[in-house]
Amino acid sequence: MPGFLEIDPIVAAFFGYKQLLYLELIAVLALIRIIVTRNHARRMAMAAFLFCAAIIAGKYVPVLLGTFDGLFVIITGQIRNYAGGMAALLLASALLLGSGILTGRRWWGIDLLHGILLSALLGLWGYSLI
Repeated sequence: MPGFLEIDPIVAAFFGYKQLLYLELIAVLALIRIIVTRNHARRMAMAAFLFCAAIIAGKYVPVLLGTFDGLFVIITGQIRNYAGGMAALLLASALLLGSGILTGRRWWGIDLLHGILLSALLGLWGYSLI
């Protein structure tokens, strides 16, 4: 049990996982699905990848360029922070999940990895709400 001003290590892990890893891992899985699938599953995986790439770019490009104003930065920041930062993560997961149930899907291991990542996110989120 942490002391008065100490953060719980599991909650700290949740914040790190949510902010630094999840979207990047979903983008990698979506990119792999784009390469190996066809038809509707490829289109949905492309939507998931483009969404993840836009949010990731909105997070890192302003820091690299030193410009923190502009419509793209404002919109991606609002999307990234909506609902405590979970809306963008869940939308990216929904898009990747959609590519896993449409025609043309291959490599069920991508769905398994996505399920593990999503379960970890939801489990850590649930713990942080307690």
